[in-house]
Amino acid sequence: FAQGIWHGLVQVRQHVVHKRTFYYLEQVILKHNAHGECTNIITFKDGMDFYFQQKQQAVRFVSFLESHVPIKKSHTRKLISHDSKSNVGNYKDYHLVEIVPLCKDDFLVLPKKIAKSLSDISQLVLVKNVGKCVHLVDPLSDERSAMSSEKYWNNQFKDPFIASMNSRHLIRFIVLSIEPVGEFSRASAKQK
Repeated sequence: FAQGIWHGLVQVRQHVVHKRTFYYLEQVILKHNAHGECTNIITFKDGMDFYFQQKQQAVRFVSFLESHVPIKKSHTRKLISHDSKSNVGNYKDYHLVEIVPLCKDDFLVLPKKIAKSLSDISQLVLVKNVGKCVHLVDPLSDERSAMSSEKYWNNQFKDPFIASMNSRHLIRFIVLSIEPVGEFSRASAKQK
């Protein structure tokens, strides 16, 4: 792989212990052949780098990622060479794409403001799945809500919240019998 032939680099990262959302994204990329224009792909601990010959190919790839998973993106450009006589520059474009650090079956404690903005869902929720947005479910009332990428990244906190527990902490069990204790429902919960 010659380092000089690429002009667009997309760095995809997800900073979590388990990478269920990242593995899902890999399958979607393969299914749609979104990596077809890549000149090289390099794997790292927290993600992958996708190299493209042209800037437009990298921009299309970032748009593809944005349409399938909640991301935060940033772009930088580096001048490689410049011809002052013809006023032409040679640039390399860098796109950093960070996937939300949430995966299917993660247990979250939402900040109060976020829970209120998500149709007043409970603060204790499970991540049902991650697609274009993060789908949440209240395990007590079965109330559901969806959190967009913008809502996650722009939540008025210095650090975005992360999962309190992931699927490795959960234990699968079978309920043999139940005994009703009393009615539990929040006034703001949606009725079925």
